[in-house]
Amino acid sequence: MKLDKVNDAAALTSKGKTGSVTPKKDKVEQDPKDGLTLTTSSQGVPITYTMPNPGQWGPVQLNGQKVPVLPQPGPKDDPSTADDADGDGPGVGGGYEPSSQEVNLPVPTGDGLLWRTSGMPKQSKITGDDGPAVGGGYFTRPFQATSSGTLFEEFIPPEPPVPQKLLPAPNQAETKIEKTTAPAPGQEVAPAEGPSAFQGPTVLESLQAKFSQDPVSAQRLELKSVEFYQQQFAHIKTPAQFKAQTEKFKEMVKGGMSLDELRPQAYALARLSALETLGKKPYDSQMLGALSMDAGTIAQMGTGEGKTLTALMPLYLNSLAGKGSHLVTVNDYLAQAGFDELKPALEKLGVTAGLVLKDMPADQKRAGYNADVTYLSNDTLGFDYLGDRTVTNPNDRVQREPYFALLDEADQVLLDEARVPLIIAGLQGDEEVKPAVEQGQLFNNIVKDLVPGEDFRIDRKMHSAFLTDVGQDIVANEVGLLELKKDDPDYQAKLAAGKELRTLLREEAKITQGETELPRELVTQRGLKAAWCHLLGRPTETTESKHLEELRARKEELLDIFPGANLYAEDQMERVRYLQNALEARGLFRLGKDYAVENGEVQIIDEFKGRISEGRRFTQGLHQALEIKEGLEPKPETYTVASITYPNLFRRYQRVAGMTGTAESSKQEFSEVLGLNVVKVPPNKDPKRVDHPDKIFATQEEKFAAVTAEVRELFQEGIPVLVATRSVEMNQYVSALLSSEGIPNQALDAQDVKTNTPEENAIISTAGQSGVITVATNMAGRGVDIKPDAVNYKKLAVACDTACREGKSVVVQLDPNQPEQLERLTSWFNLPEDDADKIKFSQGGKPEKGKVLLTFEAVTGGDTMLKAEDFPGKKLVVLATERNLDQRIDNQLRGRAGRQGAPGETQFYVSLEDDLMRIYGDEDREKLKKLLDKPGGQEKIRKLVDEAQERVQNMNADARLQTAKFDQVANKQREVVWGFRDKWVDSRPGQPLTDDTMDIGATVHDWVVDAYTMAVGEAMKEQKGNAEARLQGAVAQVAKDFKFPVEVPEGKGDWKKRLDSALRAQLGKVEESINTNRPGDLHANFLETYQWQTALQNLDKGWTNQLQVLEDEKQGSNLEAYAGREPEQAYIERAFKAFDEMWNYVKGETTRTLLQQMTEVDDLLKARKA
Repeated sequence: MKLDKVNDAAALTSKGKTGSVTPKKDKVEQDPKDGLTLTTSSQGVPITYTMPNPGQWGPVQLNGQKVPVLPQPGPKDDPSTADDADGDGPGVGGGYEPSSQEVNLPVPTGDGLLWRTSGMPKQSKITGDDGPAVGGGYFTRPFQATSSGTLFEEFIPPEPPVPQKLLPAPNQAETKIEKTTAPAPGQEVAPAEGPSAFQGPTVLESLQAKFSQDPVSAQRLELKSVEFYQQQFAHIKTPAQFKAQTEKFKEMVKGGMSLDELRPQAYALARLSALETLGKKPYDSQMLGALSMDAGTIAQMGTGEGKTLTALMPLYLNSLAGKGSHLVTVNDYLAQAGFDELKPALEKLGVTAGLVLKDMPADQKRAGYNADVTYLSNDTLGFDYLGDRTVTNPNDRVQREPYFALLDEADQVLLDEARVPLIIAGLQGDEEVKPAVEQGQLFNNIVKDLVPGEDFRIDRKMHSAFLTDVGQDIVANEVGLLELKKDDPDYQAKLAAGKELRTLLREEAKITQGETELPRELVTQRGLKAAWCHLLGRPTETTESKHLEELRARKEELLDIFPGANLYAEDQMERVRYLQNALEARGLFRLGKDYAVENGEVQIIDEFKGRISEGRRFTQGLHQALEIKEGLEPKPETYTVASITYPNLFRRYQRVAGMTGTAESSKQEFSEVLGLNVVKVPPNKDPKRVDHPDKIFATQEEKFAAVTAEVRELFQEGIPVLVATRSVEMNQYVSALLSSEGIPNQALDAQDVKTNTPEENAIISTAGQSGVITVATNMAGRGVDIKPDAVNYKKLAVACDTACREGKSVVVQLDPNQPEQLERLTSWFNLPEDDADKIKFSQGGKPEKGKVLLTFEAVTGGDTMLKAEDFPGKKLVVLATERNLDQRIDNQLRGRAGRQGAPGETQFYVSLEDDLMRIYGDEDREKLKKLLDKPGGQEKIRKLVDEAQERVQNMNADARLQTAKFDQVANKQREVVWGFRDKWVDSRPGQPLTDDTMDIGATVHDWVVDAYTMAVGEAMKEQKGNAEARLQGAVAQVAKDFKFPVEVPEGKGDWKKRLDSALRAQLGKVEESINTNRPGDLHANFLETYQWQTALQNLDKGWTNQLQVLEDEKQGSNLEAYAGREPEQAYIERAFKAFDEMWNYVKGETTRTLLQQMTEVDDLLKARKA
């Protein structure tokens, strides 16, 4: 018999039963003859149950109708009946003698109590304590009291021969009364041991959650299930018990249970493991966050909410599928920290934990990826994936097929870094380096003398640099002069013309600001047409305009003599790239902001992290241009071998979830572009942080004066301060400014402190100490936990010093539970360099005048009695010297303060000269300066600042969308190429032919036929005569070109089929001849190996060229907008046309190489044998 329960409106009570709760609503009557009677209702239908008296077995009545007898107890000598000491039915290992009757009770489902019975096979004798033997059943326990009555345990009957599932929280509104039949003899299986299935929320609760305004209402209901199972697992303590339960979970997954169904049970066990091993029980808020980290969901959790511990639950759950569970964070340091923290909890659960760091050997990486749970950075994951796509031996791969990824700081990975692809690059050959460096140096020397605003312009909104009209003439002239050869018969005349042109062009650029197409009358009256000039009485010609006309006339004469270099001629186009790189290096990339120079190398600074992007180089020669600009030795230029963007990297996973503190502002983009939902999780404690309104200043000088004054005041109060800056350059300036004002500080930026080093960690660890001022870039942003002192030691030390100087005896009572307070306070006492200024103290004895007595116990007698607890700290103030271009970075900075309900303050300082307002603000700055002095002016400008920031965010979102559209095209091609390549590598000679490998010989023959046929088809277009004559002529021509003669018999029918047959026959003949004449020192499959290698080399070369073509097409497609076409559509058409051409190239080059070499080898082997 099986007892199913729903959330009861009533409960059964029985004399002698323990754990039951007497119902308050429903009427229960006891009749000595008929037994216990319960009257209740289900969905408005009255139901009366009459059951046997306690300890008796007999008929049950439903609404007055007798129901067949319940199963009788088993034999008295059977140990299965001896385990009922507490009167709640047999325990684990207990069972009942089954009944042969089957009963279906027509009881409506709903909120009433539902019984159903089923026949069971004969129970076998039990010899262990692992539950009923085959054919048996048992009652799970314990009872669970609910607000609506007793939640009864469930009798688990035998099941058919399939693994039994423990269903999490089913909705009993859909409970069905089923008729079950006994399994056939020999087909019975023992039920899975575990907790009873929790019945979950009522229909009403589910509906309320669905329409609730609470973003985690559904998770709150599921948390009830987790808590129920947590009580069920309370007996699990030892590693063996945890591991055994994990193995059962894995079997349940193999048996068909989904991870979603298993989640409450898995989360409950993981929560217990955290408590047992780490001494930390995840807060409810962390559990809600974990329940929100389902596939396709990003949980927004506030900074300081403990996302590291939260990740334990989803990582463990997804590891049960046996396919790997990845925690992907933003750097190796955080990966190591997360791994170290959660490894004990994971191992106690019986799952393996792995760590993959960037510089690990391949064997260690492979072991890390093969673990159940793997910690690694997004860079490491991406580069290892690309590396696996370039191997030639399948055993060299380190990764397995991806399954689940949990992204820490998901918005940084999927949004901030979405436009920058991961690239594995090849290096120029030695013969290519020298000319590339020469061109780079030539254009660097020219560009460094150009005048901004006259010769070239910078558009920081579009991140582009371009020459003006006159600037192009200047560059052409300078290149021509540098390359003018003395053996030119007109050398002297051209040299003189070029030098004069240099002066004239400089004057023209100054007058016209680089534009050559301005009408004469608009040179001095810009924006006014000639007619309006006449009406207003303004001159249409000036002395300056007449001079410009004369300059241009003379320029034309000189250009006839010396036109300079034509960089845009077809044979010169390659040089334009070096010019553009030099121009961008000069105008767009700033030292200390976009890159740093360290150890003789140009290092890229990540705008969002504020950190050095180690190992990365700009491609297409830009990095080389920066090295030349900084006077460093240029390294070989790189070209792309393999690349992928992060969004497409994570699209490869079957399940993806994320967590971050700043996803809400990009919720729409996550949903529409990436298909991920954002759930905002409430904090564990209500925040006490105060975010002050921005302070607006007209100039940066005024702004930094205000910052300095605020820092000085906070320093005197002993409050730790984080001064946030946007760039290395600004960080060093602010640090120097504070030092010049006598304010000690520590600086943290990518130029002075290398990322993820003990030096960086030391700065972060002291940043929360009282009186410490830290000036930092975004290195102190994401993932950084600054913990403020619980005590304001500086303020306490000042109070002690003041009292001692007044000749008083001072007693300071410290917290005996915080022994470190002694060392922290005395470090302030000993801070002065002069011994006379140090605060004198003792740790025992009696209070003395002019001295401090430090004690952990209550002491009396001092003139001044102080307690550490009366000088509270726990407060960090963040002062940001500038608003960032993205609101999420600002929010990350705010999140450094007031973590976990601690007090904190944030203040942003903005000037009208900041990048945000100067580049992206649409309003005239002079008008804004006047607005500052008016009532309400600050508030109006704050709104304008928000609008400018939103404008930048929208621009970035549009750019990411554009990148995503383009990259999807490349990704489709990438999947085809890499899919083929992976399978080809797996099929390397010597491997057995399987469904997952390729037949090398057959594939090569197909390629040869395709390439040869295409070549013949093209050659036929140039032949004359009838069809057969054109065919034979074309075959002869191609045979000469490929050095592989083929005889195509004359006849009727499809010429392609005749050529196919002849080609394959000739290929087989040559291959057979080579193998027959092969000397003994050549291995048997040497020909197949050569074919395999040749095809792989040409595939890699073709794909490398295709990547460059795609990049070029991406740049050129934007011009399609001028022709009224969609750039994306034009790109798609050209990209796939190029893709077809790439495959034809790969097949053609492979065919050409193989046929030529096979013919030569065949002839050589025949000659040797002869």
